[in-house]
Amino acid sequence: MEWTALVDKVDQSRDWESCLFGLSGDPLEPNNGANVWRSNGRLHLFDERTPDASGNIKVTDARPWEKDLDEIFNEGVGLFDKEKRKAVYSQYQHIVFEQAPFIYLVSPMDIVAVRKTLGNYQPTQLSQSIAGLHNIEEIYKTEDGKKQ
Repeated sequence: MEWTALVDKVDQSRDWESCLFGLSGDPLEPNNGANVWRSNGRLHLFDERTPDASGNIKVTDARPWEKDLDEIFNEGVGLFDKEKRKAVYSQYQHIVFEQAPFIYLVSPMDIVAVRKTLGNYQPTQLSQSIAGLHNIEEIYKTEDGKKQ
Protein backbone atom coordinates (compact mmCIF):
# COMPACT_ATOMS: atom_id res chain seq x y z
CA MET A 1 0.00 0.00 0.00
CA GLU A 2 1.24 3.48 -0.78
CA TRP A 3 2.59 5.26 2.32
CA THR A 4 0.28 8.29 2.32
CA ALA A 5 -2.78 6.04 1.86
CA LEU A 6 -1.65 3.94 4.82
CA VAL A 7 -1.10 6.98 7.00
CA ASP A 8 -4.52 8.34 6.01
CA LYS A 9 -6.21 5.06 7.00
CA VAL A 10 -4.39 4.93 10.33
CA ASP A 11 -4.53 8.61 11.26
CA GLN A 12 -7.68 9.96 9.59
CA SER A 13 -10.31 7.43 8.47
CA ARG A 14 -9.25 4.77 11.00
CA ASP A 15 -10.15 2.16 8.40
CA TRP A 16 -7.81 -0.59 9.57
CA GLU A 17 -7.72 -3.71 11.73
CA SER A 18 -4.00 -4.29 12.02
CA CYS A 19 -0.93 -2.59 10.68
CA LEU A 20 2.75 -3.36 10.46
CA PHE A 21 4.79 -0.24 11.22
CA GLY A 22 8.45 0.43 11.63
CA LEU A 23 8.31 2.89 14.50
CA SER A 24 11.85 3.93 15.19
CA GLY A 25 12.93 5.65 18.32
CA ASP A 26 15.92 7.50 19.57
CA PRO A 27 17.98 5.21 21.81
CA LEU A 28 19.57 8.20 23.50
CA GLU A 29 16.47 10.37 24.10
CA PRO A 30 13.31 8.53 25.22
CA ASN A 31 11.18 11.67 25.06
CA ASN A 32 11.49 11.68 21.26
CA GLY A 33 8.96 8.82 21.36
CA ALA A 34 6.46 10.70 23.51
CA ASN A 35 4.09 11.05 20.55
CA VAL A 36 3.63 7.26 20.65
CA TRP A 37 3.41 6.80 24.42
CA ARG A 38 1.40 9.80 25.67
CA SER A 39 -2.33 9.04 25.76
CA ASN A 40 -2.99 12.15 23.65
CA GLY A 41 -0.16 11.46 21.19
CA ARG A 42 -0.93 11.39 17.46
CA LEU A 43 0.88 8.05 17.14
CA HIS A 44 -0.73 6.45 20.21
CA LEU A 45 -1.76 3.68 17.82
CA PHE A 46 -2.80 1.09 20.39
CA ASP A 47 -5.68 3.31 21.55
CA GLU A 48 -6.26 6.14 19.11
CA ARG A 49 -8.44 9.04 20.10
CA THR A 50 -10.07 11.49 17.72
CA PRO A 51 -8.94 15.12 17.82
CA ASP A 52 -11.55 17.81 18.38
CA ALA A 53 -12.27 20.60 15.87
CA SER A 54 -9.17 22.51 16.97
CA GLY A 55 -6.94 19.44 16.49
CA ASN A 56 -6.45 18.74 20.20
CA ILE A 57 -6.90 15.29 21.66
CA LYS A 58 -8.67 15.34 25.01
CA VAL A 59 -8.31 12.07 26.89
CA THR A 60 -11.00 11.06 29.35
CA ASP A 61 -10.67 7.28 29.17
CA ALA A 62 -6.97 6.59 29.72
CA ARG A 63 -6.11 3.36 31.46
CA PRO A 64 -4.18 3.71 34.74
CA TRP A 65 -0.92 2.64 33.09
CA GLU A 66 -1.45 5.17 30.26
CA LYS A 67 -1.86 7.89 32.89
CA ASP A 68 1.40 6.68 34.46
CA LEU A 69 3.14 7.00 31.09
CA ASP A 70 1.77 10.53 30.70
CA GLU A 71 3.20 11.47 34.11
CA ILE A 72 6.54 9.83 33.33
CA PHE A 73 6.95 11.72 30.06
CA ASN A 74 5.82 14.98 31.69
CA GLU A 75 8.42 14.53 34.42
CA GLY A 76 11.22 13.17 32.22
CA VAL A 77 11.18 16.00 29.70
CA GLY A 78 12.02 18.51 32.42
CA LEU A 79 14.90 16.60 34.01
CA PHE A 80 18.52 17.35 33.18
CA ASP A 81 20.26 15.06 35.69
CA LYS A 82 21.22 11.85 33.84
CA GLU A 83 20.63 9.53 36.79
CA LYS A 84 17.20 11.00 37.56
CA ARG A 85 16.19 10.80 33.88
CA LYS A 86 17.37 7.19 33.72
CA ALA A 87 15.29 6.29 36.77
CA VAL A 88 12.16 7.99 35.38
CA TYR A 89 12.43 6.51 31.89
CA SER A 90 13.22 3.06 33.32
CA GLN A 91 9.70 3.17 34.76
CA TYR A 92 8.31 3.76 31.25
CA GLN A 93 10.23 0.76 29.91
CA HIS A 94 8.89 -1.42 32.72
CA ILE A 95 5.28 -0.38 32.01
CA VAL A 96 5.63 -0.98 28.27
CA PHE A 97 7.16 -4.39 28.96
CA GLU A 98 4.35 -5.35 31.36
CA GLN A 99 1.43 -4.01 29.28
CA ALA A 100 2.79 -4.99 25.83
CA PRO A 101 0.69 -2.54 23.76
CA PHE A 102 2.78 -3.42 20.69
CA ILE A 103 4.07 -6.72 19.40
CA TYR A 104 7.68 -6.15 18.46
CA LEU A 105 8.72 -8.40 15.60
CA VAL A 106 12.32 -7.42 14.99
CA SER A 107 15.25 -5.68 16.59
CA PRO A 108 17.93 -4.09 14.46
CA MET A 109 21.40 -5.58 14.38
CA ASP A 110 24.32 -3.41 13.41
CA ILE A 111 27.57 -4.78 12.07
CA VAL A 112 30.47 -2.36 12.29
CA ALA A 113 33.80 -2.41 10.51
CA VAL A 114 36.58 0.14 10.67
CA ARG A 115 40.03 0.30 9.13
CA LYS A 116 42.96 -0.26 11.44
CA THR A 117 44.08 3.27 10.58
CA LEU A 118 41.56 4.64 13.12
CA GLY A 119 42.37 4.38 16.77
CA ASN A 120 40.07 4.50 19.81
CA TYR A 121 36.95 4.01 17.71
CA GLN A 122 34.41 2.59 20.16
CA PRO A 123 31.13 1.61 18.52
CA THR A 124 28.18 0.85 20.77
CA GLN A 125 24.67 -0.39 20.10
CA LEU A 126 23.32 3.01 21.06
CA SER A 127 25.64 5.07 18.90
CA GLN A 128 25.35 3.23 15.60
CA SER A 129 22.03 4.74 14.59
CA ILE A 130 23.67 8.15 14.80
CA ALA A 131 26.77 7.30 12.72
CA GLY A 132 28.69 5.65 15.57
CA LEU A 133 30.83 8.67 16.24
CA HIS A 134 29.81 9.43 19.80
CA ASN A 135 33.47 9.71 20.79
CA ILE A 136 34.69 11.53 17.67
CA GLU A 137 36.92 13.86 19.68
CA GLU A 138 38.85 10.81 20.96
CA ILE A 139 39.35 9.07 17.60
CA TYR A 140 42.79 9.39 16.08
CA LYS A 141 44.49 8.36 12.83
CA THR A 142 47.01 5.57 13.06
CA GLU A 143 49.62 4.06 10.79
CA ASP A 144 49.57 0.27 10.87
CA GLY A 145 47.55 0.35 14.10
CA LYS A 146 50.05 2.54 15.99
CA LYS A 147 49.20 5.99 17.32
CA GLN A 148 50.77 8.83 15.31
